[in-house]
Amino acid sequence: MQLGVEATRLITTINSYSGHKLSREEDLAMLFEVAFRSELMEQFDRLAFLGKFASKTHRIMERIGRNGEGYDKLSKEFGAALEEITTLLHTLILRAPEDEQVRFSTIYLKTSLEGLRNLLLLLSDISWYKSWRTDHPGEEPWGNP
Repeated sequence: MQLGVEATRLITTINSYSGHKLSREEDLAMLFEVAFRSELMEQFDRLAFLGKFASKTHRIMERIGRNGEGYDKLSKEFGAALEEITTLLHTLILRAPEDEQVRFSTIYLKTSLEGLRNLLLLLSDISWYKSWRTDHPGEEPWGNP
């Protein structure tokens, strides 16, 4: 998918902000490009919010373990967030070219352990976008460099 100037700038900004920790920057750029072109930035921002929540929740769940206090509640909240994340991702990728839809669905939306791992990596990248937005209120990460 051909990226616009805004998506290229966004990735440059967020990757720099993260200390070059992004692992799925091309897919993050594609999601942003689709959201930006389709005027679905509200959905993208909601995805970023949920992505950050899910990433943090998953790390806490791993740290405390299945028998840890509060694990069951966190697991339910994590599951509910993943359901909404999946819905938002479907909404966005339906506006992408067909080959991107198939690729994205195969990598991130496949119901498997591998699909979940890939999704968590993408959500980690998306959470950097959310963090940037929080630290730079009123600014756009795709603005002029």
